[in-house]
Amino acid sequence: MESSGHKSPMNRRELLKKTMAAGALAGTVAEAGAETIWFKRTSPNDLITIGALSCGAGTHTQSLWAPLINAVGKTRTTGMVITHCWDVLADQNEEFAKKFRCTPVKNFDDMLGKVDGILNGDYYSIMCNHKLNEPYLEAGIPTFINRPFANSMRITKEILGQARKGDAPLMSTSSFEFTRDVQVIKNQVKDWKITGYVADNSMSDYSTHGVHGLWMCLKVIDDPVVSAAYITPDWKKPNGLVVVEHKSKEDGSLYYGALQEIPGGLTNAFIKVYTEGARFFEQWLWWEKGPHDRDFAMWTPMLLYFQLMVENGKAEMPEPYEDIERKTATYLAAFKSHLDDGGKPVKLADLDDEWNGAINGGEEKIAAYKKYFGL
Repeated sequence: MESSGHKSPMNRRELLKKTMAAGALAGTVAEAGAETIWFKRTSPNDLITIGALSCGAGTHTQSLWAPLINAVGKTRTTGMVITHCWDVLADQNEEFAKKFRCTPVKNFDDMLGKVDGILNGDYYSIMCNHKLNEPYLEAGIPTFINRPFANSMRITKEILGQARKGDAPLMSTSSFEFTRDVQVIKNQVKDWKITGYVADNSMSDYSTHGVHGLWMCLKVIDDPVVSAAYITPDWKKPNGLVVVEHKSKEDGSLYYGALQEIPGGLTNAFIKVYTEGARFFEQWLWWEKGPHDRDFAMWTPMLLYFQLMVENGKAEMPEPYEDIERKTATYLAAFKSHLDDGGKPVKLADLDDEWNGAINGGEEKIAAYKKYFGL
């Protein structure tokens, strides 16, 4: 069942009035021109309040993150609590609220002024994230948007424009990016001139899980991306090969990374980075050997980085807006390579802003979003 009708979006004046009033009550509004920090700790017992935006069945919030945040069937591993929720499917919104003991709201922007941060864990909202997250970003609310962030560069640029307009802390990540393993190898290679890398990533389909391996590589390798290619007979299943062309910041030379999208466990990966002087560094990301491996090694570190950002603002953003654009553009360029260009490399600079990637399944949710936002 869909959420009943969508009220007209608030204009800028109404939005600022509502959010500034809420911030004033909390004592957190900064001077004009300065960033607003929505959470202010007054006691060691304070929990950061989070709004779950798009929280129904199939979202990462419902299945993976909310149990850890609200301690439902899991041990609480963060200093946050989900207090409000919204989903475009009203029955799923009510089910989430009942399970995680939070307050459901009728309209997608009704959590303004009620929470310290927004957690959007949906995959299917990639075609409307520029509508769904707009009021929160323009109000400066710290916001997490699930990977792969957006389904086109037009939507990507709109979202980033909204974040800049509201000076909003923003993150969009794979959980791989915050594992200890990735942090270790990123630190090992940071002072070396990189000459190439190979990696693998266990996946189901490219757009939901193949992106984990790609964004893992881009977390370790921060040289600019020139082009990306994806060679596979079928993006909805393994195997496949993603080739990323980089331009060295150090001397402008080109080098390549190769990512094997393989079958196997849901969350296993590997990366080996080659550097000048014939040196290399490698790291396994291999968990799922115990009942809590994914909870503690994957979900919790990412959620704690989100918490840091909500509590401390843009100073604790895991990466700048430009890096989110780089990751999304690389994902889309590789996707276009497979879908339209027979696996040939697609330059990021040539990627049409209006080109849309494919979405795997979710017909009911996508239809509901289109009706709700009039798309």
